[in-house]
Amino acid sequence: MRQKFFLTMILFLTISFQFSFANQIEIPSGVFYYQPASSVFGSEAAWVNPAGLSLYNASGYQLMADYYDGNYAKSWGMVMHREGIGVAYRKIHNPDTTDFKEYIVSGGMNIGGDLNVGLSYQHFKDGPGIYHDRHLWNIGFVGTSGPKYRWGVLFSNLNRSKIDGENSETEMRYSLAYRPYGKKLTIAADMFLSTGTRFRNADFIYHLNLTPIKGLYLNGYIDNNSNFEIGFRVNLLKSFTGARRSSNKKGHHRGSTFFYGSSDKSQESIIKQPKRRLNVLISGRPQENPVQPKFGKKQQSYLVTLLDIYRAADDESIKEIVLKLDRLALGFSQAQELREAVKYFKSKNKKVTAYLHYPNNISYYVSSICDKII
Repeated sequence: MRQKFFLTMILFLTISFQFSFANQIEIPSGVFYYQPASSVFGSEAAWVNPAGLSLYNASGYQLMADYYDGNYAKSWGMVMHREGIGVAYRKIHNPDTTDFKEYIVSGGMNIGGDLNVGLSYQHFKDGPGIYHDRHLWNIGFVGTSGPKYRWGVLFSNLNRSKIDGENSETEMRYSLAYRPYGKKLTIAADMFLSTGTRFRNADFIYHLNLTPIKGLYLNGYIDNNSNFEIGFRVNLLKSFTGARRSSNKKGHHRGSTFFYGSSDKSQESIIKQPKRRLNVLISGRPQENPVQPKFGKKQQSYLVTLLDIYRAADDESIKEIVLKLDRLALGFSQAQELREAVKYFKSKNKKVTAYLHYPNNISYYVSSICDKII
């Protein structure tokens, strides 16, 4: 129901924008490479679609540098993300006049089910002509339609900042991604429209991402003007590196971007993960939504603890859980949820050892499914 409401609102905004005509602010290319608005996630979402920041619960950073016209790293950028918030900066070398200096602050959140929304603010502090001290506000959405489809929508320059006293155009981006074989293959298409542009005059980009082995991603795109890009990304446990090369329709080099980044969570990697043991401590009656202190260590909610067990079950590097239950005082429904999480972990041919401190009936109920009780 909620997804239908937002899709109706998006359609209404699209129809409304079709009847306005104004000046266009083209976002300069370089450093921030292309990704589909529907399938992007992680730090890249900060500049592509802020709603994608809510799809990846991790913290990390990414550094990027361009090679163009024999110049290396004269154009460069960086992005940092944490808990659905992203901050990015890029400097684009302009040999003719003023360099572009752009700052982005983005945030994304889940608003129910599979629907995510994000907001971002772009500021061109420096730049030639109309780009100097230019401010842009953007809103994005990401949702799913079945297990194989994901859609994304982005409205950029909602504030329609003025050029020579006239409102500039709002840019619209509609994206659809299809995964016929899960993460191994992603096929995506993005349509770009400006206010006052008819659908038949829209621009398109068609993107392909292939994962031949875990931790290795091969990707590329082609647009309706026959410009194309090829690239790769390699995950190395908690870090990654890669490159993108852009060419025109004649195959002439337009520019290349090299990047390196890191995450605080392990990723699918070409390097085999070391075997690990997960320690889980549950004491007393954990709260579903604990009050967090302004300073000091934050408390983990009971839901996050359960999700950690499910994630550990799908993490090939984790082979065992040590479950420490101390004066357990769960309600029966909570105990059932915990037992089901442990059962799912064991279904992956992994072991669970329970340590009971001051055991009672509820702790025996939870631990009765474990391989060993101490």
